[in-house]
Amino acid sequence: MTEFTFPPPASPTVPPLGERMTPAQAAEYLGVSPHTLRNWRAAGTGPAFYAMGRVFYWRRDLDAFVASRRVNCH
Repeated sequence: MTEFTFPPPASPTVPPLGERMTPAQAAEYLGVSPHTLRNWRAAGTGPAFYAMGRVFYWRRDLDAFVASRRVNCH
């Protein structure tokens, strides 16, 4: 018989729920308006998001998005 534990063990591909943010929280974290974040979603140019009936962002995806915008000046 298989034993089940709750909560399930952490997976390297699924971040902790405490790092999940609503669009309003994600916009504040990034320093942009919720409207800008919505426009980025529609254009496919913003950070990765998850649509599970509602839209959510994970902090690690927001951090990766910010890091991808880094420009090195010479």
